[in-house]
Amino acid sequence: MIELHDDAYDAWLLGARGGDWVAANAAAQELIENLGDSIGFYLRFYEADNATGDKDRRQVAWLSERVQAVGGRVGRDASRDQEERRSPV
Repeated sequence: MIELHDDAYDAWLLGARGGDWVAANAAAQELIENLGDSIGFYLRFYEADNATGDKDRRQVAWLSERVQAVGGRVGRDASRDQEERRSPV
């Protein structure tokens, strides 16, 4: 997890500074796929890391949008959500 902590930011920079949103989205897609079941944990870590200092919060929103674009939360988080929706209230 620690070794990947800058990957989302690096992907976002491809679009934000380089103007290449196709490459940025592709890099985000690869990161999301590589994280698999850990994407929920990564997002929480990424949000906390970017809440410090003077970091640009747009990158967090962008990554969250990318995760949603590929089907929302994955792995155990998605399974838990599906179970909660099926549970009678």
